[in-house]
Amino acid sequence: MGYLCRIMLLLALSVAASAKDTPTPFVAVYALSQGSLSFGTMERRFELLDDGAYRFRSRMKTTGVLALVRSDKITESSSGQLRNGRFVPDNYSYHNSHGDKHFALRFDYPNVRVLRSDQAKGWSATMPEALLDKLVYQMQMMLDLASQPATLRYNIADKNKLKDYLFDNRGREEVETDLGRYQAVRLERGASGTDRRTVVWCTEELDWLPVKVEYREKDGSVTTALLRSFRTL
Repeated sequence: MGYLCRIMLLLALSVAASAKDTPTPFVAVYALSQGSLSFGTMERRFELLDDGAYRFRSRMKTTGVLALVRSDKITESSSGQLRNGRFVPDNYSYHNSHGDKHFALRFDYPNVRVLRSDQAKGWSATMPEALLDKLVYQMQMMLDLASQPATLRYNIADKNKLKDYLFDNRGREEVETDLGRYQAVRLERGASGTDRRTVVWCTEELDWLPVKVEYREKDGSVTTALLRSFRTL
C-alpha cells in the first residue's frame, strides 16, 4: 500500500506540474488611455489546440471622440507550439490600418533563422536561444512568474531587429480595475539611454495575467492599458 500511495502521489504531482506549464485559454479586454483621455480598447485572445499548437491574438481599436478623427486598428497575431512550458513561435504578424505599417516574421528552426516573410528580400538573422516574438513573450512571462523570479529576460524578434527584454521584479502592489482590486507583481523594463519605460502589473489570482500596463515614451507621455473584462474559454 505504501508503494502504491507513493506512485499515486507522484502522478498527482506530475499532473499539477504539467498544469502550471499550460495556461488556461482566455479573452481579456483592456481600456486604453493617455492621461485623462480614454481613446480605445484592446482585446487579447489566447487559444490552445488539441495538437499542442497555440494562437494568441491582440486587437486594438480607437473609440469615442478620437475614433471620429482617426480610426486606427492594430492587429497582432502569434502562432506556434507550446512545449513543456515553453512557447515556440512559428509565425508572427503585425498590421496597423493607419498607413503602410505591417510586417510578418517566420521562425525557421531547421536553419536556425528568423525571417521577415512579407518581403521578397527582407531581413533575417540567426536565432538566439528561446527566441520569442513581441506578443507571445507576454504569455511566457505569465508562466515564468509562477516561480517568482527577481528578473525576467527574453530574446525578442521585432520587425528588423533582435532585442533583449529585461524586466525587474519590484514586488507587490495593489491595482484597482473595473473588475475589482488585485494584489499584483510590478515588473519594470527600461531601455538604456532613454526615458522610455514599460511597467506591467500581473496578478496570481488570474494566473499572472497582466491587469495593468504602462508605456512611458521619451517625451514623458504615458499610455495605460487597464483590465476591463476577463473570461476563460
